[in-house]
Amino acid sequence: THGDFHHLQFADQSIDYVFTNALDHSFDTTRILKEIHRVLKPSGCFIAEIAAGSRDENGLDHGHFECMWWERLESVSEMICEHEFSILHRNPFTEPWAGEQIVFSKNAEANRDVA
Repeated sequence: THGDFHHLQFADQSIDYVFTNALDHSFDTTRILKEIHRVLKPSGCFIAEIAAGSRDENGLDHGHFECMWWERLESVSEMICEHEFSILHRNPFTEPWAGEQIVFSKNAEANRDVA
């Protein structure tokens, strides 16, 4: 199956979990986050693997295939939280590059990091 994460082919509030490691390949991150929010059930979670940015320790510079890039990983997690998500858990990783896997809840009342 193939698709476009700018326009998810799922019904409103029908999905328990959404995962991506490809936000750097998005043309319109706001649209993607609205789509994720739309398809997630009220208790659903959004899991994003986010590479460390160009100014983070062990971070990457953008490559030839990224549509967007960031200086700091934290700016991406903050942007996601601005779209009605809250952080539930953070898990750093180092392979194949440095970054974090962050679990976000939909419409949670408070940002709580349980890492």
